[in-house]
Amino acid sequence: MTLPPAFAPLLKDVESLFALHTNPKVHEKTGQELVTDLDLILSKEIKKFSETHHIHLLSEEEEDKQLQFPMFILDPIDGTKEFVRGIPEYALSLAFMQSPLLNSPTNWGWIFNPVFNKFKMPSRRPGKLLGFVSRSEWDAGLYIEFKSNDILLYPVGSIAFKLFLLANNYCDFVITLKGKNLWDIAGGTIECQQQNIKLFNKTEEMESFNTIRHTAPLTWCRAEFFSTLTDFFKL
Repeated sequence: MTLPPAFAPLLKDVESLFALHTNPKVHEKTGQELVTDLDLILSKEIKKFSETHHIHLLSEEEEDKQLQFPMFILDPIDGTKEFVRGIPEYALSLAFMQSPLLNSPTNWGWIFNPVFNKFKMPSRRPGKLLGFVSRSEWDAGLYIEFKSNDILLYPVGSIAFKLFLLANNYCDFVITLKGKNLWDIAGGTIECQQQNIKLFNKTEEMESFNTIRHTAPLTWCRAEFFSTLTDFFKL
């Protein structure tokens, strides 16, 4: 689905807020997770917009965690640690869904990274599948055992940002070996779906979002690559 005209002013407001708040204050949430003033400002702005248009908002930074369609699904800044450190591997993730179905033509997703041009893109190699994996999972050694002459793994922060890169053909697949919340993956999954890139949970293609928490492994790729990745990652 192309951008609904009614949503255009919201996107401009979001871009302006990122430009205005380049060095926001950082706070620690429970579990040593970080949140910035910009996260809260963005969530508040999008909540105001959603209420005006009578659309439920599911946001990481809001208390109401119900699935209620039609719905905006928001992560104001996915990859907060990277954002705070000045690493260009973060993104705002926003999705609009009228129903849980992933292939609905009314779905709309938007991933926004204001410093995308600063990201150092890895080189594609002929004959190799390029996959982006979680930087924290990579650093924890979760991918040490996976080696192949036909598959190249590259760590990148923020699942939302990785899905943006996949939807725009900068890699061939994205995989995570740890579970994700819906606000982490909704916007990017919809962008990928609209490019005929599927989401698989373990070995099954996912057709809908019916829960907030999604268990790993989660793989995004075109259908023709999935059997190769299933064998490689022993899914």
